[in-house]
Amino acid sequence: MDYLRSLTRMLLTTLLVVCPAAAAELPQLRDVHEAVLDTLRDAPKSAFPAEGIPLRLSAPAAADVKTWHYRTGVPLGLGALKKGDRVELFRGDRQIPVQTEVLAVWGPKDSEFGDAVKWLGVDFVDAAVSGESPEYRLRLAKAADAESALHIAETADAITVDNGRLKFTISKPGSPQGFNLFQAVEVDGKSVIAPGSQSGAYLADGEGREFRAAHDATAELRIEMQGPQVAVIRAEGWFVNPDFVVATPKGEPQARPKGGFCRFVTRLYVAAGQPEIRMQHTFVLTEDSQKTTYGDIGFRLPLAQGKSAAQFGGVEGTFTEPVHLLQKSWDAFDVVAGGETRATGKAAKGWVRAGNLGFAVRDFWQNFPLELEVNPAAGELAVHFWPKHGAPRIETSETLNDDNAWRLPFAHSGYKLDFRVPEALKDAKQFKALHAGGYAPKMYLANAIGIAKTHELLINFDAGRDFTNRAAVFVANSQILPSSEYIATTKVFGPIPAADAKQYPLIEHRFNNSMKWIIRSKDAFGSFGMWNYGDVQMMFLTKHGIVWPDYRRLWGATHYNNARVAWWLAWRSGDQEILQHARRETQHLIDVDHCHWTNDFFTSLEQQPTDSARKAVGGLCDYKGVVHWHAGSDGAYNACLDYMLYDYYFAGNRRAWDVAQEHGNYITRTASQNIGRGAAGQSDTLVEYYQATWDPKVGEKLRNHAARIMATPADKHDDMLDWTPWLQRYWELTHDPAARDYLLDWVENRGGGRLYLDSYAYYMTGDRKYATRCAQTILRNSLTTAVRDDDFDGTIGRFWKSWTDGVTAELLSLAAARSTEVKLADFQQTEWPYWVGWNVMSPPTFSRSLVEGYFGGTFPWPDQDHSRITAIIHHDGNQPTPLWLGSIQQDPRGVSFRVNAPDGSIVDEFLRPGYWRVIQGSSREGPTAIRKTWPPKVKPGDVVQIEGREFTVNKYSQVVIESQPLESPESLYALASRRLVLNEKHPPGFYTVTYDGTLIQPVPLLPPDRKIWLKIGAESTMTLSGFQFFYVPKEVEQFELSFLPGYTRDRFDNKLELAAGAILNPDAVPVAPIRCGLETRPNVIRIDVPPEHRGKTWSIAGTGYCLVAMKGVPPYISPSFQTFENEPRLPVIAQQK
Repeated sequence: MDYLRSLTRMLLTTLLVVCPAAAAELPQLRDVHEAVLDTLRDAPKSAFPAEGIPLRLSAPAAADVKTWHYRTGVPLGLGALKKGDRVELFRGDRQIPVQTEVLAVWGPKDSEFGDAVKWLGVDFVDAAVSGESPEYRLRLAKAADAESALHIAETADAITVDNGRLKFTISKPGSPQGFNLFQAVEVDGKSVIAPGSQSGAYLADGEGREFRAAHDATAELRIEMQGPQVAVIRAEGWFVNPDFVVATPKGEPQARPKGGFCRFVTRLYVAAGQPEIRMQHTFVLTEDSQKTTYGDIGFRLPLAQGKSAAQFGGVEGTFTEPVHLLQKSWDAFDVVAGGETRATGKAAKGWVRAGNLGFAVRDFWQNFPLELEVNPAAGELAVHFWPKHGAPRIETSETLNDDNAWRLPFAHSGYKLDFRVPEALKDAKQFKALHAGGYAPKMYLANAIGIAKTHELLINFDAGRDFTNRAAVFVANSQILPSSEYIATTKVFGPIPAADAKQYPLIEHRFNNSMKWIIRSKDAFGSFGMWNYGDVQMMFLTKHGIVWPDYRRLWGATHYNNARVAWWLAWRSGDQEILQHARRETQHLIDVDHCHWTNDFFTSLEQQPTDSARKAVGGLCDYKGVVHWHAGSDGAYNACLDYMLYDYYFAGNRRAWDVAQEHGNYITRTASQNIGRGAAGQSDTLVEYYQATWDPKVGEKLRNHAARIMATPADKHDDMLDWTPWLQRYWELTHDPAARDYLLDWVENRGGGRLYLDSYAYYMTGDRKYATRCAQTILRNSLTTAVRDDDFDGTIGRFWKSWTDGVTAELLSLAAARSTEVKLADFQQTEWPYWVGWNVMSPPTFSRSLVEGYFGGTFPWPDQDHSRITAIIHHDGNQPTPLWLGSIQQDPRGVSFRVNAPDGSIVDEFLRPGYWRVIQGSSREGPTAIRKTWPPKVKPGDVVQIEGREFTVNKYSQVVIESQPLESPESLYALASRRLVLNEKHPPGFYTVTYDGTLIQPVPLLPPDRKIWLKIGAESTMTLSGFQFFYVPKEVEQFELSFLPGYTRDRFDNKLELAAGAILNPDAVPVAPIRCGLETRPNVIRIDVPPEHRGKTWSIAGTGYCLVAMKGVPPYISPSFQTFENEPRLPVIAQQK
């Protein structure tokens, strides 16, 4: 019965989503294959640059190395290069042997564009010189192919690779020798390991039983790529213990051999003349984590016979006895030799050598717990991806708390790897923040089956020479990239331009420095560990004097498609720090936030009635379940794969291509949503996957899916187009007139001022009105959303969701913005739709005593006013003045409103009781305005009294108070607010509006063409949201503004909030930054006013919440530039009666 009820719920949900499109006539979209060909035929063609394509190292080399293998990806414009064309590489006048690999083409493989190269992989070997970042040029060549410097011989039993210095033999699975990646190894003709030694990757269960990759006779071994300079060899299979019987669940994606227990994918990268191999090793967990624990997981190689002293990077001395280095946390490691701790430190360098053998592990301390071990007695050198010599598990109420539980320490400590969530965390009283986030119960349902972990190793077989330098270059991981200007010309990223900090300094500062804030926040939070590293926090609260991760939305994952943003910023600027983050984030997402294994138990709706542990290969894990491995079958609005392709194309990460195919195939099979964010995410994925594969089945799925979405009129959808640029990408791919018309219809029905819509409307039509609106929005956001330094200092404004959405939109729109001459100074003087009213002012609950108690000092409050917040409006008596009094999200204590006439008499006074929120939802009838609340201490099914009526609490512990069709913004206002109209019966003059309570998302107090003054008071928390204008009188030579963090309410919890921004002069030039972090003293800004800027309107641009005091200027601000444009510049108000 439970199964039937679950199935019924799913069918009803599906009908609600599908019916709008199903009931409408499907638009006649063109056949995708033919539309693509016509688009490509009409598109401008490119030529290979005569001067060559510039390539440069993203950061100076970390050390001197005589020869080093470099890999990059080069995009090509349509028609610039065909398959079979040769290229040459030069550093100055010196030619360097180069190898290329076609990664993607511009059109379907059976068409005239199937040979047009879109992405070209480039490999070469050259010296690395410490501190230098050389430039190379890739040019068209006419000469014959160069002689191969790397040779591979393959027989039925073995593969032998010879790169000129290093020669090694891989014995194949099923051969007489058995599967062995390093059956024999020679450097310069000398054997460096004991021939035939059984070694390689292994994994132990929690009982200590060891399973080896070498025991899998069914493993797949193949040469994945071979050329004159570089080869890649791929092995995939199971860890096997032939003496142990492992239960085989039904419905697994691939057959499990006897004794098989978890899987591996290992790639060996070998380059000409190098004494080493780069290994990318992935292990995939195939067992139920509620029933299974894991022990030692690692990779080992035999040492050559004879004495070998061990040396660890960053540790003084050498060791001849058995020794290991354990990185037990991100900031602590121990070196234990002979059973005694011999050294300690913080962040180990991640390399070890003994004799001629050396290992280096990239991002070693960041991916703790990791261990390096040398055992001379056993003749082995090993890296342990889960430590052999671990530390006690952090799982008790004494070792866990709200401050560290978010790091998932229980999955990063212990003698066994155990994904089960400790019972201690169920204590809602001790772990208040965890349970307040709302998702704590989900983490107990989650299962880690199907997640993976990838490590990158440098295995050096001549470690007695320059291994320390080679390890340093490997760990630094500088990347060769084409120049940003060149990449932009290829149009592989559409109209996105290269960075131009000279012409657009504020915009570029906003992009890169805000991303660096995100990157550096990980250091401040301690956001490390093998299952965490690479992911980012999504939501924050204020704690310990800085912002702190919020359990409500703990991890970024692929939410809001944020993964693509770092890649876009990296190629636009070539910034090494952002590029490193992009690669690390991608690796985490493809390993841990996607599912790679399942079975019938985890796909069954009957066994998994909720999605918390439902698994499907290629499915997404969900960002809401506290642990990364929550869910595993998602494939809707967070679906995306372009960031995986970027890692594959730019950096040569072949594992990213593996997972892109898993995810792309999953979405191709399952995409069915026709409305909302899910439809957008699925379409975006299909567009990118089709271009990566040119698979006709994917193309047909894409066309049908897009047609079902467009069957619903634009004004009946929710904000799907603001979610991800699927429709823009579909139009660029096909130039289908129906897609063009649909997007323009969306612009007209949803209004202007949205970057996605305005920019693409201009891109398609050339109509300058769209470019102007786009430029205005960008100019505004560039100043108001992220004006902060790149260092993590506790300051934060409007952060993760809004920021990534904004970057995605703005990068797509920048080309349109640059086509107009609109400047910020012009834009300021133009009225635009905005939230006018109390969104500039937040709650009046931040009292002087709190400021003095928290900050240990006083705040320079203005003498003019010590009252509550006051808004002043002018009613001229000649036309009605409509007012909306209320907010979309309200204080749980209720809010009292009062409107006073010019003579001080009360025009209106009322109380809006209780906590509620008004949102935009969807139904079969289209967009809907909904007012709902969260009654305290209730559970689903309870009956409660609200506003004199009875309601039943729904399954989300919510009550929907009322709803109505969303026909206009006023539909939201009508539910959220009370409407008052001042007409001819009301005398002209200045009216005051005050309130007592918190208006978290106020509605517009006035239409956008009216003036409003907001009086700064002693208990006023100002919301920096857009521009706030103030007047500097003619006689003022100097004024002073002071800022402290503001105080607001989020749900039922008080939160100290932060702000960042800038003060702009009348010419819209920033003259001083606002840095409103959690300092113990106010941020006091003194401005000397030049004569030409006196008697004019200045502005504050920024984001966040802060207390503000104004000295030397009238204590009034306004969100409208026109408020101070003409007399009277300041209102005259009466005392309230």
